Amino acid sequence: MKSNVKVAIAVPLISLAALAFTGCSAADGAKPSPSESKSVTVPSAKLDKEAQALLPADVRAAGALTAVTNAGYPPYEMFASDNKTIIGRDIDFAKALSETLGVDIKFDNVSFDAIIPGINSGRYQLAISGLTVTPERLQAADFVTYSESGSNLAVAPGNPQHLKASDAKTLCGKTIGVTKGSSDALVNLPNLNKQCLAAGKKAIDAKEFPDEGSRLALSSGRVDAILDDALSLAYSAQKSNGQYELAAGPDIAPAASGIALVKDSPLTPAIAAAVKNMVTQQKAVYEAINEKWGVPADHILTADQVDNK
Repeated sequence: MKSNVKVAIAVPLISLAALAFTGCSAADGAKPSPSESKSVTVPSAKLDKEAQALLPADVRAAGALTAVTNAGYPPYEMFASDNKTIIGRDIDFAKALSETLGVDIKFDNVSFDAIIPGINSGRYQLAISGLTVTPERLQAADFVTYSESGSNLAVAPGNPQHLKASDAKTLCGKTIGVTKGSSDALVNLPNLNKQCLAAGKKAIDAKEFPDEGSRLALSSGRVDAILDDALSLAYSAQKSNGQYELAAGPDIAPAASGIALVKDSPLTPAIAAAVKNMVTQQKAVYEAINEKWGVPADHILTADQVDNK
């Protein structure tokens, strides 16, 4: 779950047509744990002429949309082994969205906290980057929801300190890493800290890191745990060669993730219609994307849950 506040320099635009879409399948057990044992092919999405008709005339004429993401948040968006190609759950979703609307989507990769400023400045027409929908951000941007997720902890192997995201008292006095500008840094960890202080216990020592820097901090022992999106942590833990693992226990603060657009964007109705079409009329595409990247059932929205705000 992510949120953004600052600006940085973008790298060149990358068209979805040039991206490779590869990945692995499915979750196993109570926690999402993407596996490399099964490859999933995502079928192409079909054009939805009704959604396409809702696009502004200039977008239909251009045949393209400019989008922004942060390729440092696996399995949502990340670089492939060539360190150039962006892959991930959101990238596959954007490709299907582009097919549904009949336009190309060209991506910039920027630092995580540059996304919303890039939308607000008009540099980008939309952002697809696992962004949490919050009341504060709804004041600055439109959102079309397409997923839901919660936060959890990554901990040392075996969780020797018995830390739980759902039990604040286990975190009091501990050093917890979070991604700078994320909803975990701005909302969830401060809320847990309030519980510690209200109970008369030591405050949580929050350490903020850019993008995925907290993973290295955990594996090197500089933090006791990481608070972040549960699916992202499960994926990176599986890739960590046993250096850390996802803590047991329920996720906290489940919230919707959305595609961000400039406030009152004329694109919002078309994007919302296309997402609803994918969830209802093209469920095979939506489900294949989620299976490919190990997205658990409680992260997947029904048509009634797709919302534009």
